[in-house]
Amino acid sequence: MDNDLQDKFAAALADFNRGRFDLALATSRQLLAVQADYVPALLVAGLAARYTGDLASALAYLESAAGRGNDFQIWSAWGSTLKAAGQVERSKIVLQAAYRTQGLVIDRLEMDVAYACNLHCRGCSHYSNYALKGHVSYEEGRQWLGDWSRRVVPQTFRMLGGEPTLNPRLIEFLHFAREVWPLSRLELVSNGFFMDRHPGIYEALAATRTHLYITLHSAEADYLDKVKPERIREASATHGFGLSIDNGEPEDSFHALYRGEAETMRPFADGNPLQSWRICGEKLCPTLHQGRLWKCPPIAFLGLVSDKFGLAANPEWQPYLQHQGLGLEASDEDILAYVSQPGAICGMCPSKTVRAIDAAAM
Repeated sequence: MDNDLQDKFAAALADFNRGRFDLALATSRQLLAVQADYVPALLVAGLAARYTGDLASALAYLESAAGRGNDFQIWSAWGSTLKAAGQVERSKIVLQAAYRTQGLVIDRLEMDVAYACNLHCRGCSHYSNYALKGHVSYEEGRQWLGDWSRRVVPQTFRMLGGEPTLNPRLIEFLHFAREVWPLSRLELVSNGFFMDRHPGIYEALAATRTHLYITLHSAEADYLDKVKPERIREASATHGFGLSIDNGEPEDSFHALYRGEAETMRPFADGNPLQSWRICGEKLCPTLHQGRLWKCPPIAFLGLVSDKFGLAANPEWQPYLQHQGLGLEASDEDILAYVSQPGAICGMCPSKTVRAIDAAAM
C-alpha cells in the first residue's frame, strides 16, 4: 500500500475512533475504490456503515472482510450486524465461527467466586449447606479466567457460589469475564440477599450484558422482604440487564449426591457411573476451581468438605479425592470428552434419584 492510501486509512480510523462515522465511511470507500481487498478498511467501512444505519452496506463490507481473513473481530462484527439486521439464524452460524477463532468452544463453564453462603440448603451441589468459608480473591480468579480463556470459549459462562455477592470484588469479576469472553453469554446466579452491598452492580450487569438469575428458596413474607425481588425487577427495567427470578426447589426436594451428612458422608459408589451421569443435574456444569477444570461442582469442591470433616480418613472417598480435574496442558480432545461424557468419577453419585433429606439417614 502506498503512502497516500496509508494516510487515508489512518484518517478513516481516526474519524471512526472519534465517532465521526459518516466521515470514516466516506474515507474508507475512497480507499476501497483503489484497493478493494484491504481488510482493515473493509472492517472500518462495515462498522461505520452499521453505526450510520446503513445495514445493507455494513453487511456487504463485513462479509467481504470475513471472506479474506479468519479474524475474531471481523467475524464477531459481521455476526452481530446480521443479528441487528434480523438475520438471526445466520448470525448464530457466523458467531459460532467467531468463537472458533478464539479457542475450543464448549457449551458451558461455571466458576464459584465465593464458597460461603448465607443459606444452608440441604443437598446443595456446591456443599454450601456446610458453612464453607471464604471467596476467590480477584487476583487469583483473574489468573484462572485469563489462563483458561486462552484454551476454551464457553457459549455460557456462569458465576455463582456459595453466594457470589459475598465476594467484595464481584463487579470486577463481571467486567473481566466480559473482557476475556466478549461473545459468551454471561450469567450471575444469586439468592439476592446482598445485591445492595455492591454499589453500581446493576449498571455493571448492564454494561457487561450479564443475565442475573435470582433463585428464591421461600415464599414467606419475611424472606421476600429481605430479598426485595420487586426492587430487583425495577432495577432490571431501569438499567436494561436481563433478569430471571426463579422459585427454587423446596429444600426437601433436593437430590442427594452422597449418603449421610458431614462427618458421616460416604459416596454412593453403586457401580453404575453411566446411569449416575444420565440422571445427574450437574453433568453439564464444568467448573473452574484452583486453576483447573473440573467435571462438575460436586467433584470440584469435594476437597473443601473433606478438609472440614476429615473425609480422607475414609478409604471409600480415596478414588474421588485423588481426582484432580484437568490442567491447561490437556488436549482439546480430552477437554471435550471430559465436559460432555460420563466418567468413572460419576459413580460417586447415585444411579437412581434419591432425596437429600432421605440420603442423610443412609
